[in-house]
Amino acid sequence: MNKLVIVLIIVAGLGSFTNSMAIDIPALTSQRDSYQKQLDEAKTEMIAYMIFHPGASASVLLTGGALSSFLQENMRENMDDETKAMMALIALMGVGYCLNSRQNAKECGKVTAELVSYKNSIDGYQSQINSLNAQLSPGSVGKGYSYHFTNKCKYPVRLAIHFVNLNNNWQTEGWWNIKAGGKTYLADSNNVRLKSNKSIWYFYAETTDGSKLSWTGDKRVSFRDRSLKMYKMEDSTGDSEWYTDCPNK
Repeated sequence: MNKLVIVLIIVAGLGSFTNSMAIDIPALTSQRDSYQKQLDEAKTEMIAYMIFHPGASASVLLTGGALSSFLQENMRENMDDETKAMMALIALMGVGYCLNSRQNAKECGKVTAELVSYKNSIDGYQSQINSLNAQLSPGSVGKGYSYHFTNKCKYPVRLAIHFVNLNNNWQTEGWWNIKAGGKTYLADSNNVRLKSNKSIWYFYAETTDGSKLSWTGDKRVSFRDRSLKMYKMEDSTGDSEWYTDCPNK
């Protein structure tokens, strides 16, 4: 994928609209890592709980169904061979464990409920991770190519683009507010990534801190009561990646 650098700078006025969404990659990555940590901790706690209640856990494992399959899968992933062997040995008497006494039956009910709770938590963490991975994965939402922008300028900027959507119509979207050093996949107000099958698009960017810098080109596009001079871009190698830079002054 081409990395396209734009350093055209002139003075420009500032507008006032902001409703397109920016996908904050560092923030999403941090959220995903946090959920992954919670997922790993929940799995470790669940396995420890099963080891501490071997008879009842073995009985649950032998009942079949979704919970049993879930537990067996996590045992394979998270137990060492010695522990697996111990659980397999206990499982031989697991079928009758819950029937041996009223106390055992009570323990089995409690253990089953606790293991269901662990399963629900683990499934929830995994669902969040899958959702965040989908947002972070290039080209993950529908067909076509996404637009990825990085603000390498030391000032915050806002961005508008003019592109051909998947219905083969020209479309203008903005504004995305992007902090200094920020990077994002461009998405609409519903947090759906902008997509295109065309290699050409146009963009306009301007600083928002009063430094009065803008990145412009020769194509005039009307957008939100403004006439923006947009810069032509082209990248036919995949998801379109580009960034703005600014002088150190």
